[in-house]
Amino acid sequence: MKHAGFLAVLLAIGCTRVDNGSSTAVSGPAKPVDPWPVAAEEFNRTPDIATARRVIHQLNSALDAQNQSLPAMDTDALVAKLHPSDDEVKDWSLKSFSGMDANYLGQCLFFRQVAASLDVDDLPVPERAKAAFDWVCRQMYLRPWILSTPQGQAPMPPIPPQFALRRGYGSGAEREMAFFALARQLGLDPVLVGPPGLETKARFDGSSPRGVFWAVGVRDGDDVILFDPWIGEVMPAKLKAAKATPQLVTAWIESKKSPFTVPPEAVASAVGYFAVPLNAVTPRMKLLEEKTGLKLAVSVPDGPIYSPTVNDDPYSLPHVLGSFTPKDEGGYDAKPLGPNQLAFLVSQIEPQGPAAVLPAPAELTNESARQHFRGSEGMEYKAMLFDSGLRERQQRGQFNEVVRQLGELDRNFARLTENVRAESEALREWYAATNKAYVDLALTNLPENAARRPEAQAQINQVWNPKGPAGVAVRNAIAVLAANDLAYLFALSKHEQAERTQTRFHKSGDGVRAAADWAVAKDAWDRYFANAARFEAHHPGRNAHARKLADRAKTLAANPQERR
Repeated sequence: MKHAGFLAVLLAIGCTRVDNGSSTAVSGPAKPVDPWPVAAEEFNRTPDIATARRVIHQLNSALDAQNQSLPAMDTDALVAKLHPSDDEVKDWSLKSFSGMDANYLGQCLFFRQVAASLDVDDLPVPERAKAAFDWVCRQMYLRPWILSTPQGQAPMPPIPPQFALRRGYGSGAEREMAFFALARQLGLDPVLVGPPGLETKARFDGSSPRGVFWAVGVRDGDDVILFDPWIGEVMPAKLKAAKATPQLVTAWIESKKSPFTVPPEAVASAVGYFAVPLNAVTPRMKLLEEKTGLKLAVSVPDGPIYSPTVNDDPYSLPHVLGSFTPKDEGGYDAKPLGPNQLAFLVSQIEPQGPAAVLPAPAELTNESARQHFRGSEGMEYKAMLFDSGLRERQQRGQFNEVVRQLGELDRNFARLTENVRAESEALREWYAATNKAYVDLALTNLPENAARRPEAQAQINQVWNPKGPAGVAVRNAIAVLAANDLAYLFALSKHEQAERTQTRFHKSGDGVRAAADWAVAKDAWDRYFANAARFEAHHPGRNAHARKLADRAKTLAANPQERR
């Protein structure tokens, strides 16, 4: 029986009849239906945002049919500590699950699957913490998100961790948010580390690109393991030792040639700050956790808490998911769909960036035609590399599916090459027809030609038919760039598979298998670098990041005894 259909039936009737065992059914006492086990199974089967939204809606309907409400929250007790916005307070006060609950749940489901793929639940806290931190840094190479505008380049604010990971690069602040989300799914207690008095400060105060916090950490007993999300490594001392001897941290940062320094006094006075998405603190999230076995709820401690107001920093860790998510998707961003929405830029504009650097074909001599071609390159690139879900599947640990999908795309490129050769004459004719179509359209700006404008526009639409030569020309133009990206994703997938084997090796001692998987990863990185240098401008910083991973693969292929 399909549970989605079964649950829909339950929601429609709200109760069941009791059969008395005879051949004739008679009415019996109403028996309330328990929707929670079906919800838990749905979350386990398809752990994504679509399932989160659908099942949350079904739970609300089922509980309403049974005249049940969710536990209320004492908002007054936490307002002074967490500084929620009006939208967040309204959300806290609800007696049913909200759209933002579904968004937060979807994020937790994603990181739960990542955590499961790492297979480190049975390891001590330091090893779990390092495995989580290393994964985030492998998946997100260090590069700030800069958007080119007519007024110049604009640095963009941090975005929610799942979206930064889908992009594949981010700032140290975006790494730390992803680390927090993953660490919690591994049963860890992460903190932001910085000097006292930062409870309501903006994450970035303009004094340093690093911001007001100089480390992230994980509580280990009465101490804190320290990590630097900008350098991407565990620090050489825990918090107690660092406070006693700040040079342990400051000298280490200097030795890494980091552009961001940390004053010794900031280390000596450091404290660990609790920080959490505000959706995680409601009693209804605690109930959902208890009923489904998911890791969702977080209790607010008595110690230092980092939670600035939305006005001071809408994209700080406590507020970022709600500030980023449009209102029609359950979030708090009420701006109309378009470039003023951060979510719109992330999902529509930013993924096209690498293809935007590609030149238009020299055969297109009309500037309007060249601009249209570059836009088509960006959209085709986005559809192939981002909308296909490749990177997210790889991050969820679905390596076999990713390799299969990459192989299919590689075969498509091979067919494309054959099509370009076969249609060379058709492409020459298309370039000429496209140039002429734009000239004809421009001539309709003259008053005596205005009546011909619909005909000229129809000709423009015809030459850009994606099923004709236009589609072949655009896909051919991005083929080499896309092939390089696919090679990167393939190498990263093989690297992640080898990391999993390395973890199992440290548990069981199967060094032969580990060495073999690292050799596969090393070869995959070698193939990536065969064509990577020419695309450095399209992905600044990616090759340096890939080189570090390739060096690790080479070292462990030769000797998997190397410790994590």
